[in-house]
Formats: sequence, structure tokens, C-alpha cells
Amino acid sequence: MGPKIMTHTEAGNLARCGMNDAGIGLTGNFLRCELDAFRGRVPIPFVRRHILEQENFSQAVGTVLNSELSFSTNLMISDAGGEAIDLETTPAEVFWMQPENQMLVHANHFLTDAARAKVQDTGLRETPCSLYRVTRTKAALSQFHGELTLDHMKRAFADKYGAPYSVCAEPVACARGAVYSTVATILMDTTDRKMFVASGPYKGATYQEYDFERPSDF
Repeated sequence: MGPKIMTHTEAGNLARCGMNDAGIGLTGNFLRCELDAFRGRVPIPFVRRHILEQENFSQAVGTVLNSELSFSTNLMISDAGGEAIDLETTPAEVFWMQPENQMLVHANHFLTDAARAKVQDTGLRETPCSLYRVTRTKAALSQFHGELTLDHMKRAFADKYGAPYSVCAEPVACARGAVYSTVATILMDTTDRKMFVASGPYKGATYQEYDFERPSDF
């Protein structure tokens, strides 16, 4: 059977981010490099779903390391037991970043030294705001190190500096003609197996709480 899964999806996707009742949590975000081919390999939504089907942290990380990925993406995997890792993936290679002072923060550009030395980060042309979004989020969270609460995280992810190109991004047309925005802010407590979701948070975040005991709420 495998673990129960609670996930936020997008049109046509099996999973975007989420958690399972074994305590594995997953978030993912856009990356792009010159190696992205979009053919002959595994689509990222399938990999994300497979991560959430795993029962332990090792298997979840191994799912990424053993997949032939179709395009670049960032995958942050955490475990209720206290472990976490960030995997910057390309079709050719996976680069990893582990917590510093028990914290991992990522946005929409390659952060690991190895990736920055080897990969041409073409995504930054579309999302240059990523450079300050990651530093502002990290600064907002770091001041409460060791005492972080859900309220602290809600405030950090509601940051409107640089709007509409902010942490909490308002709808704006991007270079390819699509509309870019923060579709949802999703906070997960893998210890208590709870998820807190605010849809369209740029309009004012109202969070709905979900857990594995109330499947009818989804």
C-alpha cells in the first residue's frame, strides 16, 4: 500500500509539493539550465510523486539520485526525524546542499558552489528577483533561529519587498507570456503531520489546516 500522501497539485501534475504520513516532506521549485532537453527522460512530476511514496529519508533521496530527469528543478526533502537536504537537479547531474545552522532556504537559482561552477543558470534571466528573495527569506527566518514558529514563517513568506517581484509575488506577465505569481503558500509540520495552505496569498493569506485524519477536506 505505501504511506498516505497529502499533496498540493497543479493542472496535469501528480504532485507539486507535500508530505506523507511516514514524515517525509517535499517542496520543489523552478530551475533552468542549458542542459534541459524535455525529452527521453522522466518528467519531474513523476519523480516528485515517487518521492512521496517512500517510507524513509534514504529512499526519498535515492529516488532523485537514481532518476534520469527530463529537466532541471530544485527538490528539498525533509524528514520528521530531523534530517533535510536540498537537491539541485539537472538532466546530467544532481548537486546537494545540507542545512547550515539547522536551516535550508532556496529560491529559483542554483546556489551550490559545484552547480554554479559547472552549469549555466538560464533561469535567472526570467527570475532575477530570486537573488534577493532567498537572502531576505533567510534573514527573516534566521533571527528566530531555534525558536521558529509557524507565525514567523508566515511573516517571512508574506514579504512584499520588490513587489510584484517579491517573495509573495503578485500576478505579473513573465518573459514567455505566462503569468507568474505565488499560487499558494504551503507550510508543513512533518512531526505533527499537518499542512497549512493559503491560496493566492498576495491577496491576503488565510490558512486552511489539513491533516491525515480529515481526507474529506481536500
